[in-house]
Amino acid sequence: MSETVAEEACHHHWMLSSPAGDSTSGVCKNCGQIRKFNDAYQAPSRNTSRTAAKPKATT
Repeated sequence: MSETVAEEACHHHWMLSSPAGDSTSGVCKNCGQIRKFNDAYQAPSRNTSRTAAKPKATT
């Protein structure tokens, strides 16, 4: 893209650098926005409002 996309309207396409430490930096290919991404996986909290899926009835 030759034009710079407005940041509010951008559908980001992140280009990530190699992991280094706790985070990886990324630059949007479309608008040039810079963002840090965590490298560590964070498990969801056990105290969520989601309900467990009900098992399917067998006939």
